[in-house]
Amino acid sequence: MHKLLEYRTLIWVLTLKQIKIRYRIAFLGFLWMILNPLLMMAVLYLVFSQMVKLNIPHYPWYLLTGLLPWMFLSHSIGLATESIVQEADIIKSTPFPWAIIPAATVLGSMAVFGVSFVLLVVINLWAGGTLSAWTFFLPIPIILLFLLTLGISLTTSALYAYYMDVRYIVDAGLLVWFYACPIFYTMDMVPPGLVPYYQWNPMVGILVAFQNIIIRNQAPNFDLLLLSAVICFVVLALGVIIFEWSRGDFTDVI
Repeated sequence: MHKLLEYRTLIWVLTLKQIKIRYRIAFLGFLWMILNPLLMMAVLYLVFSQMVKLNIPHYPWYLLTGLLPWMFLSHSIGLATESIVQEADIIKSTPFPWAIIPAATVLGSMAVFGVSFVLLVVINLWAGGTLSAWTFFLPIPIILLFLLTLGISLTTSALYAYYMDVRYIVDAGLLVWFYACPIFYTMDMVPPGLVPYYQWNPMVGILVAFQNIIIRNQAPNFDLLLLSAVICFVVLALGVIIFEWSRGDFTDVI
């Protein structure tokens, strides 16, 4: 990981490249970074405040607060999984730590997530919501979300270079994982007998922290958050190990 810090300029350049590629062919360009989340928030708010009403306080905002971090994770992993193969020409011609490629992909998605999340907070305040002192704890779930996403992305990008089926396994895994996260439902709805197993999902502690801080103006569940932190660091460490173990043959297989 220390090599990534040495190449921070390259990481910055590749991150900007990821963002520019995503929006350069669009007529409105970078405005879509604002328009896309605004449209999604407007539709979800209309549907779940006027048409589908569930017995969860502030449900449209609750849904969005869980959905935005999930969209960052799933979108980042989807893009990063194919990043090594897509940048085969650079890998074969330029010597540098190749882990920078999936890392830059995740950072590019993090920038989009940042814009979306700021918009969510601002619109929530405009609609009558409030913030508390616990808002200063928001960097904790954001950092854990990034580390978890990076760790998984390093693993999947390395494996995809050898096995194209990884793409389909990732898609299926993300679909199952989505429904195992408290996004459309609250953690209180999980059967008590499943909670001891359910909380080992690292996204549970992260999403509950976002929801508590933004929607409920409460402290994060620090027990859940600590468990998520441990799992995130383990996933990141495994991602680095798998990537470094696999990278030796990249130039031969991609």
